[in-house]
Amino acid sequence: MAASLPNVPDLARLVQSMGIRPEMLQQAMSDPNFRSLVSRNPAFAGLSPSADQDTSGDEALSRMTRLLEQAKAIHLREQSLPPVRVPQIPASMLLAGFARSGNQSRNMNESTAVQIRQTFVGVAPGYATKKLEELRRVGINDMFVRKRQEGAYLLCRIISLTSHTVSVDMIVEDPLGVACMLAIYHYPTTLDCAEEQGDAIFPIGAVLAVREPYYKFPSSGEVPFIRVDAPSDLIFLKSHSHRALLNDVTWATRGPSGVIRQPGTAVAWKDRGNRYFKRKEWICAASAFSDGLLQDPENHLLLLNRAAAYLELGWFRSAAYDAERVIGMDLEDPQLVRKAVYRAAKAYYLSGRFDEVRRFACLVSSGAETQQLCQNAEQRLHERDSGEYDWAGIFNASRAPASRPDIAAYQGPVEVRTPKGSARPRGLFVTRDVKAGELLIVSKPIASYFPEDTPSKRGEVFMSFNFLKNTTDKRSDYALIDLVVQRIWDDPDLASVVQAMYAGKGFPAAGDYPVLPVNASPALLHSSTPCADIDVGRVEGVCSMNVFAMGELTFTGTAPEQQEYSELDHPAALYELPSFCNHACLPSAGRVFFGDVMVVRATTDLKAGEEVTMSYCDSTQPYQKREDVTQKKWHFACDCSLCKADLSDSAAARSRRAEAVNLPSSPGITAIKQRIAQIKSTYSNTLERRQCGIKPELYSALHTLGGAYCKEMNATRTLIPAKAELCIIAFMDALEATGLVITDRSVSGRVKEPSVLPVDSTKFPCLAHYCIPTIMQMASAFHAIGQGVRTKRWIKVAIWVEHLRTGGGETLFRQKYQLLLSGIPF
Repeated sequence: MAASLPNVPDLARLVQSMGIRPEMLQQAMSDPNFRSLVSRNPAFAGLSPSADQDTSGDEALSRMTRLLEQAKAIHLREQSLPPVRVPQIPASMLLAGFARSGNQSRNMNESTAVQIRQTFVGVAPGYATKKLEELRRVGINDMFVRKRQEGAYLLCRIISLTSHTVSVDMIVEDPLGVACMLAIYHYPTTLDCAEEQGDAIFPIGAVLAVREPYYKFPSSGEVPFIRVDAPSDLIFLKSHSHRALLNDVTWATRGPSGVIRQPGTAVAWKDRGNRYFKRKEWICAASAFSDGLLQDPENHLLLLNRAAAYLELGWFRSAAYDAERVIGMDLEDPQLVRKAVYRAAKAYYLSGRFDEVRRFACLVSSGAETQQLCQNAEQRLHERDSGEYDWAGIFNASRAPASRPDIAAYQGPVEVRTPKGSARPRGLFVTRDVKAGELLIVSKPIASYFPEDTPSKRGEVFMSFNFLKNTTDKRSDYALIDLVVQRIWDDPDLASVVQAMYAGKGFPAAGDYPVLPVNASPALLHSSTPCADIDVGRVEGVCSMNVFAMGELTFTGTAPEQQEYSELDHPAALYELPSFCNHACLPSAGRVFFGDVMVVRATTDLKAGEEVTMSYCDSTQPYQKREDVTQKKWHFACDCSLCKADLSDSAAARSRRAEAVNLPSSPGITAIKQRIAQIKSTYSNTLERRQCGIKPELYSALHTLGGAYCKEMNATRTLIPAKAELCIIAFMDALEATGLVITDRSVSGRVKEPSVLPVDSTKFPCLAHYCIPTIMQMASAFHAIGQGVRTKRWIKVAIWVEHLRTGGGETLFRQKYQLLLSGIPF
């Protein structure tokens, strides 16, 4: 029975919580293909055509949550049911239906209409670890639905073109001619590939072995299919390298139509790979070069070209290996040798192996590009060993869209360990005494994602229902899973790092860290075969628990060219060392981002052995909201000094404080003052509060008051010194609520010590990232009423706070805040 189509207002309320603009939705609903997709989509099945059109944002979010819970319930119910055998549908019927849906999908992808893509994370995907030779062969008729066929593999061949929404789908048949659909997730570069590229990666006629296939029903429908979540379960069987498996295989049907004739020589494979490379279809190019090398393993041109493709894919280990093989051939052509040297040096450089790059500096065959890499490597080694960086230069580079700064990672005086004799979990700890502002970590991401990486997908709606967090995630959250899988493809050591990271409840305990190097093959044997079996379930868990939204605490008020992102998508990245930092609402370290590089500095003095913590929620939110975040995602109660201070207040006081914070915002100064008084009345003068020293909710309210005074003067375009002073006092009060100790609160008259900062510089505010905008607004107010000396003193305070937070001193400060400083003579 056809599903009813929700009306546009209904659908608008549903997707409101995801930030989809009404005009985007209206454009989408005018497209017949899109309306058909929505009508068949189980995510929209619960929409009522008679729902109240005044649904609030909270209700829309609640509805999305209910749909997520329904989807999860369906998944859990399906898992609880016993495995069954099902009658098979004739291949001709499957092909006909698949062709129709495939054509609709291709038309949808080629249209200019808004596209919806929907998928699930956290469905407990398994992955195979046994070698193909250790498994028995089964046919499709032998398999049970709702079951992973452990100890077995399916031999099949592709008999259709591909279709692509999130997975790459195709029809396959086994040697007996029994057919079913095969859906492949997380295969490198395929999340956003065109159907034509999918057809090239999975060509008609290709013979596959699926290790321990999972046969299941779709979320809506009764035609089962094979779902491959771990692409390492998939093996392309080649006549050159899998003769023993293929020699005795006979196929009951004639070969499928539409088979593209494969090249017969290494040269022809090279030419095909070059065509793919020019179209930037890196995975197809690497596969073509690999197939050519099966015929001619010592072909230096194929090795050089594959190294170039591997560099584009981020497979630096194998790129270096291929290039080094060519260097070892002692070719007479100096141009080819220069290419090999450069590609090897570049592979080592991009993988952070800067010591290896040094080897090429003295080679006669090194060209200008290689010599430049060697010079850059020396700078990277200095950064890595000293922790000294050109922060102003890095900031300038990071202002470009999708910035990935070329700098080295740095590990300061920190280590990952589990405290002995303590119930505290594994975390990051300092190995010596450190001062507030000291650099602890410069971390380059395991993988990073920017919306600018895929500009063609700007208008799509990507919904990822995450069962691990019970959230509806953005495109970036899902894309990062694919990017991490792609990194692991060529890096067995990274696979071990992922196993050592926290993945959430329901996963085996994390492994030891630091990890020991893996004894693995030095390079990929073929681009289609990863270096390790990939535990996609753990990758999903690690990404769900540890991904950082880049820029969440980044620079403000800097440059007009800084990118603003919609609610549909945002930059995100997964990091290694920072992922071992435990949460504290009042943390001992803070982070800032230069592009996709995370810089972590101490926000307080730490003694050797004390823990480095970071905050993963908004510290200005009331206690209950903060606890809800930590309990929901990480299942623990924070015991930082701020939480202890809040718990020292009565439950009734905390409730009144939360009510005051959550009151609708009012522009009126009287109403804001009433809110401030209400918040102040909820704090008790307890030992825990005095030890904590901050009141984040009060900071927010006082900052709002200062801003209201500014707006009132701007509205009347009249400068009233007395009101400007009230604005300054409100900002000072707000700063003190963050823990900043102000030693001179004067707003007029002679300044007694102009060269001395008006704050206690021995006590760095823990919530420094909130201080800078407040200080800058206050300095602007001082400047407006002609208080030049005080203006300069407070800007110096801002420089001090900013330097301890991000480094770079006055030079970086001027670059970051040039717009705010433009009207102030400083």
